[in-house]
Amino acid sequence: MKAQDLVLGDGEKRAKVRTGAAAPIYLSPEQAAEYLHVTTGMLTKWRCSRKGPVFRKHGRFVVYVQAELDAWSEAQCVEMVNEETTSK
Repeated sequence: MKAQDLVLGDGEKRAKVRTGAAAPIYLSPEQAAEYLHVTTGMLTKWRCSRKGPVFRKHGRFVVYVQAELDAWSEAQCVEMVNEETTSK
């Protein structure tokens, strides 16, 4: 991801913007809950206890970034142990 200076018409630099990357997809708590196959109550519980996926506050609104939900979900993988191979 590359940041470039945004130059306005008068030549004044105002902000850095990302180029070459897709814009993040923001989801509401209801959309995020549906995406993760959990209830909105579970997301609320995770937010209050500082567990679960990363969330952002845009003013008074809670939003989730879809890519961050994917990353959190991948981190939740549990590897199963085959008892037959461990008992030998």
